Amino acid sequence: MPPHNRESLPDWAAAERGQDLAWIRENLAVLWPAAQVGYQLVGRGAVVVDAQLRPNGEGLRFGYLDQAALAQSGHALTRHLVRIYEPRAEFVTMLLKSERRVSSYCLRVLLRERREGFSGRINGDPEV
Repeated sequence: MPPHNRESLPDWAAAERGQDLAWIRENLAVLWPAAQVGYQLVGRGAVVVDAQLRPNGEGLRFGYLDQAALAQSGHALTRHLVRIYEPRAEFVTMLLKSERRVSSYCLRVLLRERREGFSGRINGDPEV
């Protein structure tokens, strides 16, 4: 499968990708632990999020699907990402969107120690 070239994305897709990554960043403290627990319990898989409704303060609607369940999804990119990610430092998330659209990302999480609790950033974030 060829790598995706960010420069070849139409403007609307690049904007949507930026919004997706910002949303994932905001919810990293929930998504990363869910990916880690899912991997420990059932092996490789993806955190699947219902992104049609991005609730404010209501919590996330998400689950963890293993490779067997993802094989039924028909989404080749997600299956490919799940096969190649490094579970100790990365996770795969699949955002379910309106009009049966799906966006999948493989994200590297860089953790920092903080006394207040979880802190992390995803690949591509600037150093802070």
